[in-house]
Amino acid sequence: MGVADYRCALGDFRVSEYGVEPSGTGEHLLLRVRKAGQNTRWVAKRLAEVIGVPYRAVSYAGLKDRHAITEQWFGVHLPGCPDPDMNAFSIEGVKVLMAVRHDRKLRPGQLSYNYFEILLRN
Repeated sequence: MGVADYRCALGDFRVSEYGVEPSGTGEHLLLRVRKAGQNTRWVAKRLAEVIGVPYRAVSYAGLKDRHAITEQWFGVHLPGCPDPDMNAFSIEGVKVLMAVRHDRKLRPGQLSYNYFEILLRN
C-alpha cells in the first residue's frame, strides 16, 4: 500500500454540520457560518463582540477543527432585539451564509451528523 499526504492545504479537510432545522421565528438567531483557519470558540467570541452580546449568549452544536474549512451553526440569544445587519459582519476567515430565527437555544450535540471531505495527495 502507498502512503498519501494528508492536510497539505486548508481546503484538504472540510466538515459540514447537518440536522439543525431553524423554525423561522423565535428569540434566537441561528447563523450558518463557513469558517477557514479559525476555531469554534474564537468565532463565537468574535460573534459576541460584533453583535454586541455577552459570550454566553452565543451557542454552537459542535466544535470544529481550525485546520479545515467548516460549515457550522451558531446561535445568538437576542430576545426582543432586531436582527443585526449581517451584511456589515466582518471577521477574518468567517462568512455568514444564512441568518434565520429559531425558537430554541442551539445545544451541544444537537446535530444529526457531520459530513466530511478529505483530500489525500500523492
